[in-house]
Amino acid sequence: PKFAHTATYEAHIASANISAGNNQKVDFSKNTWVLFSEPEIVAAGFTEAQAVQEGYDIITGVYDYKIDAAAQVMNSPFGYLKYVVNKKNSEIIGVHICMNNASSLAGEASLIIANRLILKNVAETIHPHPTLTEAFGILAQKMLSKS
Repeated sequence: PKFAHTATYEAHIASANISAGNNQKVDFSKNTWVLFSEPEIVAAGFTEAQAVQEGYDIITGVYDYKIDAAAQVMNSPFGYLKYVVNKKNSEIIGVHICMNNASSLAGEASLIIANRLILKNVAETIHPHPTLTEAFGILAQKMLSKS
């Protein structure tokens, strides 16, 4: 992937391997990308198609930002947050966001994927209200209540 943040990640791995002897490997499954468009698009982890291709049995959930207090206050109620979840263990293996300012949510998406969080981890996190990040917890709770 040709992103500045990916190059920085690779540089850290290379530096650690030079100084400590080739102990670390890159793991692009943790990479997050942002398309700075209107609206912005963020993706971390697998898409539905990639997850199925990799052999995962998945469930998905979508949060519509039209019901979101922060999005309404910002007068920007269009957008979606989507989880791709491994049905076997509730691990969130994909996070996708399409909305204005989605790039400001990319960090939380990255943390979820990099730390292999499960729905329960995110559902139990106390997200401040009203913020756009609150949707991460609400969607996790919604998906847990359906399973």
